[in-house]
Amino acid sequence: MEALRWEIPGKTTYPLEQNGLTYQVAFEGNTVQVYEDGQLLIEEDLSEEVLNHHRNPSVPLENQLLSWAQMVLNQFIQPCGQCRQVRLSFPLELTTLAHLAGFYESQGIHSICPSCTIAKERELEEQGKTMKESFLRGELQILGGTEEEIQRILNSAASLSIRHYIQSLGKTWRTGMLKFSDHRFYLVAMKVGEEQLDTFLLLARDSHGKLASLPPETGLPALGFQEGDELELLAFEK
Repeated sequence: MEALRWEIPGKTTYPLEQNGLTYQVAFEGNTVQVYEDGQLLIEEDLSEEVLNHHRNPSVPLENQLLSWAQMVLNQFIQPCGQCRQVRLSFPLELTTLAHLAGFYESQGIHSICPSCTIAKERELEEQGKTMKESFLRGELQILGGTEEEIQRILNSAASLSIRHYIQSLGKTWRTGMLKFSDHRFYLVAMKVGEEQLDTFLLLARDSHGKLASLPPETGLPALGFQEGDELELLAFEK
């Protein structure tokens, strides 16, 4: 991509057009701001400690700031995994969808632009309301209840279809159980990384008996989860 140039050295770059969008970077004191088509999308506070730690005294500060801004654009201007438009798009871990990263990565979405992030948040909110209403009407059954009911499901013929469903999600997914603090238990699919749990999906069955999975953002409100409730996740198998 074309290189950034200073409009006001050390303060503001000239607008740079890329893929039909305009980018500009501004520095004000210890704050850096990155704009896309006039919309502020990145704002970071570069404290003196951070600046001093990364400061290269052999390079003029204006040059180093410009190189940093260029690196940010080179790194984050990429295809959005949702809308496919090449624009500022961030790894899921750096967005408000971080807790659902495993779920969206299983759908082939690894980076997402702010517009699609907002759309996903609204979609999840609406899904949550719809699923909760379906759950209350008895049209959707989230698999679980008491510990005995969990065991009955696992000992029934349904366990095979559950196993196949989880295997279809990928090699890093395992069967697990979600325990509420009031001793309710629900079957989940758990995505486990090298050292920790990445995310989980609540398993459900619709009125036709078809298996489905709900991300926490959708499934937990349907089960009456409230902030402050304690949850525990247990894996059944490796």
